[in-house]
Amino acid sequence: MYMKIKISFFLLFFFSFFYSQKMKTIDVLTTSDGILSNEVGKDLFKSFTISEGSYYRYQKNGKYTATAKFLGKKKLHKNVLEIWILYHFQNEKLGNARNGIWVKLDKNLNLIEPLNIKFIPDFLKNNQPSNFISNENAENIINSLKQNGLEISKAVLSFNEKSEKYVYYSINKLTKVKNEIGQDAGSTEIITIDALDGKLLSIENGF
Repeated sequence: MYMKIKISFFLLFFFSFFYSQKMKTIDVLTTSDGILSNEVGKDLFKSFTISEGSYYRYQKNGKYTATAKFLGKKKLHKNVLEIWILYHFQNEKLGNARNGIWVKLDKNLNLIEPLNIKFIPDFLKNNQPSNFISNENAENIINSLKQNGLEISKAVLSFNEKSEKYVYYSINKLTKVKNEIGQDAGSTEIITIDALDGKLLSIENGF
């Protein structure tokens, strides 16, 4: 009887210790939120929401790595290697334009690489009114540059990662034909202008 109690106590202690070594999800999110909030400020932090696309990498069976999502769990696997937390960004001053950022942590919850917040315009960082041209003005400029076509889309505000600036773009449908399988097809042009001054950046032809 004594031996059974001793074994039971040992097993309880072992599993309690084993489980306690797992990283808590709340600790991960608190750390990640704190890093991002310190980087962008408390006011702008309100424009970020955590995405279900967040995940982490861990070592499985000591042989290979695996990935898993963790937002719906209380704790992560004990052999954590890296944790990538994805935040969506949307602010009313940018209309429907959206972006996102990864906060990448190591197993000790240290930041792996600097945060890339180039998609946050200066007027938001400085809590000032938008200095972008309006959507209406953007469409007027684009319409003055387009070819005669069948239909042009509304101007869309978007952050161009290559040029690291905000732009407006519209897709102008120039022609309409049936392809070999009977679907609608045709030639298009994508007109892109600078969101700050309306300057033409590019006109790209496509099909």
